[in-house]
Amino acid sequence: MEGWNYNLEFFAAHPPPFSITPGCLPRMTDAFSPSDARVMACRSWTGWKVWVVCSLLRLFGREKEAKKLEVGFETFCVHNNSKTDRDLTFSTQALVALEARLEPAERKHYLLVWRPMPDGCGEPVKGGALAAVAGDMCWRRYCHTQMAGIYRMLFNTSIPAVAAMRHAIGGGTLNADVLKAAQEAAAAIGSGNAAAKRHAPMGAVSHVVAHDFARIR
Repeated sequence: MEGWNYNLEFFAAHPPPFSITPGCLPRMTDAFSPSDARVMACRSWTGWKVWVVCSLLRLFGREKEAKKLEVGFETFCVHNNSKTDRDLTFSTQALVALEARLEPAERKHYLLVWRPMPDGCGEPVKGGALAAVAGDMCWRRYCHTQMAGIYRMLFNTSIPAVAAMRHAIGGGTLNADVLKAAQEAAAAIGSGNAAAKRHAPMGAVSHVVAHDFARIR
């Protein structure tokens, strides 16, 4: 669930240069319930739009772009299928809470949440068990980094490492004060100044999108 919403944060900070989806995608909440019928209806409608766009691209000699869009839609269909785990909706925060309730002796054998490895740890399982969990910020940054890589692949563009969200996720405008605070927090984080980053308000930081794609490219 958080992964979906983190991707919406990325879109709020970096709107795609082109989209066949009008408006903003909705935020996912605990009330979400998967529906095969709605997924299939969405696939059919999206497939028609993809066909129209690909036909126009080929008409203007953009065969490469048309093929890329077709392959992307085929991948979309594979993921949005009841045979995949898209019917399994879970919250990383709930998994962190569940993991914390496991017996200490058993916890290292049941790693429920992805987290980065501690420096200097050569044992993957032990490292994952010992890594500290501070909310789910590492998962949030991972999702933003993944989206930066996807943008690079699809749009051949480099995304700023740090940016403030331009609008609220799921649609709607940000309050002027919130937008200003997010921009100031983004500047503080992007400056590399440790003191400035520490003093950035957490509420403002939640409206900042940061990724590490440039470092791992």
